Amino acid sequence: MDISPLNLGMIAAYYYINYTTIELFSMSLNNKTKIKGLIEIISNAAEYESIPIRHHEDSILRQVHLQSVKTFCAVPWIIESALMDS
Repeated sequence: MDISPLNLGMIAAYYYINYTTIELFSMSLNNKTKIKGLIEIISNAAEYESIPIRHHEDSILRQVHLQSVKTFCAVPWIIESALMDS
């Protein structure tokens, strides 16, 4: 039996990316992905779940979040995300 790594596995190992993140990238990215979609895909990476919030950073992030909701209030997925995070 011959075992060899897959390309996505080699990329994940080289860049220390979680297998769920590399799978998300593989399924979501294509030639027509725009910047907005790219930012959304990257922000859904599993690695961001384990980043700790620094002391007093939560209030600053809350202010940024509220400002972004006001700015993009016409975009339904942002409103839904904001409500889910609250």
